[in-house]
Amino acid sequence: MKFPALLLAACAALFFLAPASRAAELPGGRRALNLELDGRWIGNAVSFSPYRDGQRPEEVAPSDAEILADLRLVSRYWNLIRTYDSSDVTARTLRLIRENRLPLRVMIGAWVSAEPKGREQNRSELANIVRLANEFPDIVIAAAVGNEACVWWSGHRVDPALLVGWIRQVRAAIKQPVTSADDYNFWNKDESRAVAAELDFIVLHGYALWNGRPLSEGISWLEQQYDAATRFHPGIPIVIGETGWTTSRDPSRTKVGEEGYMMKAEVSVAAQEDYLRQHFRWVRARRVPTFLFEAFDENWKGGGVAVAPHASEKHWGVFDAQRRPKPSFEAIIREFYPEEAKLAGGPRPLNLDLDGRWIGNGISFSPYRNGQAPYGKEPTDDEILADLRLVARYWNFIRMYEATSVTERTVRLIHEHQLPLRAIVGAWVVTNDTPEHQQRNRDELALVTRVANAYPDVVLAVAVGNEACVSWSWHRTDPADVARWAREVRAAIKQPVTVADDYNFWNKPESQAVAAELDFIILHGYALWNSRPLSECMSWLEQQYDATVRHHPGKPVIIGETGWATSFDPTRNKPGEEGALMKAEVSVAAQEHYLREHYRWVAAKRIPTILFEAFDENWKGGGEKTPAHVVEKHWGVFDTQRRPKSSFAAIVREFYSAQP
Repeated sequence: MKFPALLLAACAALFFLAPASRAAELPGGRRALNLELDGRWIGNAVSFSPYRDGQRPEEVAPSDAEILADLRLVSRYWNLIRTYDSSDVTARTLRLIRENRLPLRVMIGAWVSAEPKGREQNRSELANIVRLANEFPDIVIAAAVGNEACVWWSGHRVDPALLVGWIRQVRAAIKQPVTSADDYNFWNKDESRAVAAELDFIVLHGYALWNGRPLSEGISWLEQQYDAATRFHPGIPIVIGETGWTTSRDPSRTKVGEEGYMMKAEVSVAAQEDYLRQHFRWVRARRVPTFLFEAFDENWKGGGVAVAPHASEKHWGVFDAQRRPKPSFEAIIREFYPEEAKLAGGPRPLNLDLDGRWIGNGISFSPYRNGQAPYGKEPTDDEILADLRLVARYWNFIRMYEATSVTERTVRLIHEHQLPLRAIVGAWVVTNDTPEHQQRNRDELALVTRVANAYPDVVLAVAVGNEACVSWSWHRTDPADVARWAREVRAAIKQPVTVADDYNFWNKPESQAVAAELDFIILHGYALWNSRPLSECMSWLEQQYDATVRHHPGKPVIIGETGWATSFDPTRNKPGEEGALMKAEVSVAAQEHYLREHYRWVAAKRIPTILFEAFDENWKGGGEKTPAHVVEKHWGVFDTQRRPKSSFAAIVREFYSAQP
C-alpha cells in the first residue's frame, strides 16, 4: 500500500511547511503549523521551563532577567520552544521574546485538570491561552489544550468529551492551529479518536526509558509509536511533544509505575549523550517535529531540592539547574553546533584588533560632568557624544563600569556615529543581601546582557562586577555569586566575559573559582595606592601582573585600572585612606612622569592596559560640596571641563605627534 503512505507523507509535508501567516488550511479544514523561520526549518525543538532552585509554579516566579537569560541560552541551540501553562511566567516569556527580538517561536499550553475541583483554574487557563495567542501572533505558532490530561494514568485526568469542548472553544477564538498533548498510550486508544478529530495536529509523548526499553532502542521505539499513531489517525499530522533521557533516578522507588519499577536501562550522563546523539540524527533525517524534554533540570519537582534529590523528574535537562551544559550536551554541541562549540568550548578571545591595528592601550570612560552622577542626573546624548569624539582622538578602546541607561546610550552613540571605539561594558554588582540589592543586581545583569547582544559590533567583552570580591570592597559580594553571574551572562552572550578586581583578590585562593568561569581576568593595580615611589610605578605593576599570570596559569590577564592622581587630601589619614597609603608625590608633574612610563611600557609589553581615567569626576567622594582635593576626583588626564591637563598635553606631543 505505497500510495496511501506517500499521500500521508505529502499531507504531513504540506502541514509542516505552510506559513501560518496565510492562515493556511489543509484538507478537512486543518490549520497548518508554520515551522519555518528565516527560511530554516525549526522542528528540532525543546521544552522550556525557567524555574530555578527556590522557585516553583504558583509560588516563587523567576524574574524577567532570569527568564531572558534562559531564553538567550536556549535560542543558541533551538528556535522553537514549548511552554505548558498560560501563567504570568508564560506571558512574560512571550513579551521578552518580542521585546528582545529573539529568534524563537512558541507552542503555548493550557494546563487543564479534572472538574469540578479544577474548574476555576481551567477557566483561567483557557481564557489566558486565547489572550496570549491573540496578543503574540508573531511568536505563538500553536496552542495546546491539555498536557497528558486523558491518558489513563494521568494524575489530573479529564473526561475526553470535556476536553473536546475546550478545544473547540479555543480554536474558535484564535487563528493559530490548536492541539492537545498526550502520551502515546492515549493516542493508540479508540477514545482518542474524538479528540483527534478536533485537532489541527496531534502532540504525542513517548519515552523509551519510561517504557522499559534499552538505550539501543531509544529512538527506534519512539519511531514505532510515531508510525503507529500516524496509522491510527490517518490524515492528522503528528508532532512529538516530549521525549528524552534523564541523567539520574531513584532506584528505591519500586512501586508499580515508579521509576525503579519502569526504568530498565542505564540512567546516566553518558546514557543521555548516547540518546541525544540518536535523537538529533533522527530528527534531522526524518524531519519529524520533535520537542526534546527538556532544556533545564527542575529541582523544584518532587517536593523540592531537599526531597529525593536523585528522583528522575528533576534531571531530564540538558543543562543543570545552574544553567551549565551537562557533558552529554557539550558533546552534542561539538558535533551538531560547531559554531557554538567555538564559543562554548574554550576561552573566547578578546579581539583587540581594529582595522589592522592593536588597540590594547585603553582608557576608562565616564561621561558624568559637574552636577551629574551615576543613578542621578545623567549627561545628555550631546555631552556623551562630545566626550566620545574627544576620547576617540587618542584611544580606540574604552571601559565602562555600570549597566545604566548612560552606558546603553554611550554604546548606541558609538554604533550610530560609527566611531572608531570598542568597549568593555560592566555590571556593577553589590552585596546580594537584601531584596533591593538582589533586584539591582538582576537589573544590572539583564541590561548589560541586552547591550552586549544589541551591539556586538561595539561591545568586546562584559565585566561582571568591579572590585566586588576583594576584602576591602565597600560593596563586597560573595565570590560564589559573582562566579554564578559570570556563568549566566556568558551563557546569554557571545562575547568573552570577565570580572574586574584588585590584584589583592586575584592572588588569593578564593579567586580560583571565579577565574574558572572567565575568558580572561581584569586586574587592578595602583602603585600609588600601595605606597610605592614614582620610580617603581610600572615595575611594581608588572610584578602584580606576573604574579597573577602565575597564580592563574593559562588564563589571559589584562590590566583594567592603573594610573596616577593629580591631587589628594593628606588630612584623610585613617587606615585605608589616601593620606595613610600614598607616600609618593601627587601632582600634575608626577602624573606626567607616570603617563610617560605607562605609554612606554604598554607599547613595549603589548599587555592590554586600561588607564584610569579620561576625565576628572567631581561627583565622587561625596560630590562637589566635599573637599576639592579628595583623590578620587582627580585621576583624569582631562579636567572636568574637558581640558587636557599639562601632563597629558606633554604625552600627546610625544606619543601622538599632535597638539592636544
